[in-house]
Amino acid sequence: MGLSCILKMVDFPQMKNLSNTYSPPKRIDIDSIVVYGQSGNISIDAIRWLIKHRVQITIMDWDGKLLTTMLPPESTNIKTKFAQYHAYEDTDTRLKLARKFIEAKFAKSEANLTYLNQRYPEIDYDLRLNSSY
Repeated sequence: MGLSCILKMVDFPQMKNLSNTYSPPKRIDIDSIVVYGQSGNISIDAIRWLIKHRVQITIMDWDGKLLTTMLPPESTNIKTKFAQYHAYEDTDTRLKLARKFIEAKFAKSEANLTYLNQRYPEIDYDLRLNSSY
């Protein structure tokens, strides 16, 4: 199983002359790369190299909005697709999976709120009307 990598878009002017560099395909331990940022660029050569190495590329905006995803050809195993289809056909399995997705979403939301609560002070919202108004 490979790893995922998250990159922030950064422009490196010294790397612009590397387009003629050839690197033959080899096994790398990265399955996907998530690129996020407000500005930046990725060269066609870099995309070609990553796709050749069967690395999925996902590009997101600075706020996490998905802009695009580039998949290598035949990126998903056919057995996986059949298993997903058969899971969809079975109502009990479909409901169990949906429940697990929702539980995971709640757990991640709770973790995010806990993280934010630890880093930001609590704010006392006193919504009572002030008598001086």
